[in-house]
Amino acid sequence: MQWPDFAQRLGTVLARLAGDSQLDATLILSQSAQPLAYVQFVVNPGGIYAEVSSAKRYLPKDLRLSDESVDTLTRAGWSRPGAADRKGNWVSEIHPATAEACGQLAERCVTALRDVWGVPEPASLVYQAFHTDGEDLSAEDLGLPRDRSQ
Repeated sequence: MQWPDFAQRLGTVLARLAGDSQLDATLILSQSAQPLAYVQFVVNPGGIYAEVSSAKRYLPKDLRLSDESVDTLTRAGWSRPGAADRKGNWVSEIHPATAEACGQLAERCVTALRDVWGVPEPASLVYQAFHTDGEDLSAEDLGLPRDRSQ
């Protein structure tokens, strides 16, 4: 699977989760080889809150975001971490979570994973998906394996 196909799949899954969700749901996409390279979504009826890891406190200096990576995230539409954000992650929110907005968010996520974190292909990713009550949630439409390490 190539990145454009994955972006389309991700947008479709996000729209489905936002439309179907009676409870808040969480979806996390991470690189299996480098789990600190991730995007995560909190989906609730009508909206989606997304974060892309900056991992600024957790990675060696040579793996932290460069000025070029910061520019790439900004151009893609991600918002810089706020002073109150202790994790320091970049964020993007959509309200309402229309199919079009979910597609645009999926494109922002691909940019972060591919162009900032250097994930070579979607096949390098794994996912976790669950409701806030802890119940597993299916996102098999992504075409990715579920992360069973958690």
